[in-house]
Parts: sequence; C-alpha cells; structure tokens
Amino acid sequence: MALKPKSDDIKSVEVAGVGRAGVGGAGVGLPSTDRLSLDLQFAADKTLTARKGPTPVFTRASGATQVGATGLIEYAPENLVLQSQNFSNATWQKLNGATVGATVADPFGGTSAYTLNFSSTNYSRFEQWSPGSQTGDVITVSVYLRADSNTTIFTRLALETFATFNVTTNWQRFEYTATQQAIGLYPQLNNYESGAKTIYAYGFQVERFSSARTYIPTTTASVYGARFDHDPVTLASRGLLIEESRTNLVFPSDTLTTQTRTVTATAHTLSFYGTGTVVLSGVAVATVTGTGAYPTRTTLTFTPTAGSLIMTVTGSVTQAQLEEGAFATSYIPTTTASVVRSADICTITGSSFTGMYNQSEGTLLTQSTKTSTNSNSFIAAMSDNSFNNSLDLRYSAVTTASSLMNFSNVNQFTGFSGAITSGSSPKQAIAYKLNDCAYSANGASVIIDTLASIPTFNRVDIGMSFVPSLFLNGHIASIRYYKKRLANAKIQALTV
Repeated sequence: MALKPKSDDIKSVEVAGVGRAGVGGAGVGLPSTDRLSLDLQFAADKTLTARKGPTPVFTRASGATQVGATGLIEYAPENLVLQSQNFSNATWQKLNGATVGATVADPFGGTSAYTLNFSSTNYSRFEQWSPGSQTGDVITVSVYLRADSNTTIFTRLALETFATFNVTTNWQRFEYTATQQAIGLYPQLNNYESGAKTIYAYGFQVERFSSARTYIPTTTASVYGARFDHDPVTLASRGLLIEESRTNLVFPSDTLTTQTRTVTATAHTLSFYGTGTVVLSGVAVATVTGTGAYPTRTTLTFTPTAGSLIMTVTGSVTQAQLEEGAFATSYIPTTTASVVRSADICTITGSSFTGMYNQSEGTLLTQSTKTSTNSNSFIAAMSDNSFNNSLDLRYSAVTTASSLMNFSNVNQFTGFSGAITSGSSPKQAIAYKLNDCAYSANGASVIIDTLASIPTFNRVDIGMSFVPSLFLNGHIASIRYYKKRLANAKIQALTV
C-alpha cells in the first residue's frame, strides 16, 4: 500500500538540554532580585525543557504507559530501534548489495543523514532486529527520506507487514502503522523491485503508538521518554510522573483469564477495570468485584503466604495488574509473560547543577501530587550523593508534606505541613541560609529555625532520593529554585 508522506511533520526536533528561547524568563510576576535560576513547569509545558536554568536528564530502562491528552492509556514517547541515525553501524545489516555512502545534509540543517545505496538485486535492504515490543502491540514506523529523483522504497515491520513510500527530491517524514506479529520486530528499508537506487535517510523511529511522534535519537539502546500524565476524566495535565520499578505478574493483562501465579509473602496489589470478578484462592482468599469500566480502577492490597495464588476470573476484567507493593502503579501491559517497568530516574548533576546552585543561601519550591500510600516519598532532593548531606521536600506520610536538611548526618532543620488531602496538589518551599531556615506548605505560616549549618550539594534528584532510593510515586507539576533565601512573606505567598 502507498502512503502519503507527512511533510508537515518536518518542523523541529526537541532535544533534551536545549532551552526554548522566549519562554518563561524569570517567571511570571517575579522580579529579577529573586534570583530564580531553575524553572521547571512540567504540568503546564509537558516537557522536561526548563523555562529557565538546566533541563534535567531523564532515563528509564523500559517502556511505560501514561494517560495521554485524550484520557486514554498509551505508551509514553520512545524509540525502540537502535542506531536510529547511524546506518553505517553494524546494528544495521546490509544485505543483497546494500551499502552505506557518505553523510549528507539532514532535514534540520545538520549533516547526519546517510546515503543508502541499494543494488539492482531484489530485496537489497538495510534491517535490524529491535527489542521492546510484544505480539499485538500497535507499532508505528517512521523515517525521513529523500532521493535525487523520484523513486519508491519499501519499509517493513515484520515479514508481510510493509508499506511503499514514494520518495521525492524533498525531505519528507514517512510513517505507517501496523500490529506487531509473533515473528518479532524487524524494521527495514527494502528495495523490493529491481533496479539500483540511492536514497538519503535520517531519523528512523519505531514506537508503540498509533502515529509518529517527535523523533527521539538513539545509539546503542532504545530510548524511553519521560511521562507527562493527564487526569483520565478532566483531561487536566498532572505533570511529570515518577514511579519506582514494578512488575506485572499476570498475563495476558488486556483481558484477564483464570490463572495461577507464584507469589512471595509480601504485600501485593491487584488492580483492574471492568465489572467482572476475580476470586483469589490458594495462598490468599478474597473476592474482588469490579466497580466499572475505565477509568474506574478497582484495587485490592493483600499479603499472601508464599506459594501459588489462584485467580479465577469471570466477567469483564481488563487491563489487569498484579504487582508486589502496597499500592497500585501505572498500568504495565503484558501478553505472554510478566513484564517489568523500570524506575523513572530524573536528575540535574555536574556543571548543570553548579550553575544553578548557590551554596550560601537558596529557596526550593515544588508543587506535586501524591496518590500512593507510601511514606517518605521524595519530590526533590539536593545532596552530595549521600543522605548525610542533603536537603529535600517530600511527603513523610500519606497526609503530611515535609522537609529535612542534614549536615554530616546531623539534622539541621525539619518542617512539617498540616494535614493535606490525599490526591491534592500542595505547594511546598524550603529556604536555607546559615542560622536562618524556613519552611511553608499550602500558604501556612512559615516554620523557622535560627540554628542551622548548611551542607554542600552537587546534584538534585527529581521525584526520588538517590540515597536511599525512595520514589514519589506521583506527579510533579513544577519545581523552582532561587539563589536566594526568600523572605518569609514571599515563601508563604508562593505556596498558596
């Protein structure tokens, strides 16, 4: 089948670490004397790119889902193909006379496009096996192509799943979408017809989504992007989702069937959508009846004894998840085996941190939402890579926001909020200066400490504490840092 190119997609590539000129500045209504040096507006902007200051570095070693802008569960941005711009790398196999020529100008003004020479042999092609997907996944393949004269080229996803692209002398982004077959993920560019030809290629992408999204460059591994979640009912942006690693033990998860799984003697949480019933027997006994279709999620936390857990399913039980842990996390799709979702890691370190940080005084401000039941879940933690010298904003309990500063493993300052409503989005601020620290949350009067030494930091971990690894398991709407100990009245006003 021939597909129309999406030429209107050739606009810009969003690259982590590159700021957006003209956005945000020093912050709305904030005078320059406040010395704002970091302004991250995750909920408003739905990007890691800072309005002011350094952009955090984000990694996750697996795919993960988010609630998209339409309110439906979807995979977060990703690129599963390896060496997405380097067709000369051995990851791309060159078969039946295919060869790589010199690099040339790419669609965005660089020189990272490659010259791909196809021989006259049928099936002269560039291809690779790519990890990261399951049978039944919806996959979109996209690539930027041009030629010296109009021609055609095939691209395949797996064996008989392919599309024909009509390549012209102008750069265009081509894409097609198909369902992943059991044969595996097998992206390629293929000269299916006879006749030698030369094509210029840039930015190959494979992702689990129904259309091509912003291109994400890869090298030796797949790249999985940050998640910017939405409320499934109101569609409001919740901000950056940060979670610990979890494993979905049941499969297939999309429509759960009766099955037996081996579990350990620790807290587990079962969750699903639909009005069906799951009866637990064996090492745990319970009956869980669903209360509605998506987005109504039914959950049960229980602690089995070690051994075989039998789950007998009747009725509609969809997007099911059984995970070790005392609360449910974002949905992890499975098909023929359990699947691990790796932890979200988001940091500012090195010169990026030292450029925004002031040793003698400063103020850290966050707004976040905690929906899990774990205590000591961190929103932002500055440290020297140890808990001994650290300053953080966190939730110390389900309904309590708090802050803590340590110097040489001695507590210097602690601040606690009044009761907060679970699922609300409170603002917190901590300000530090020698013998002059303050904390406020939700516009409450500041808590003051006039006897505190200030530690030295070299990093900030976002949504977690690096040592120990304690995750927010929630959403961060915004983070701001000022190279100044703001006045108490200012701190209180910023947290309203």
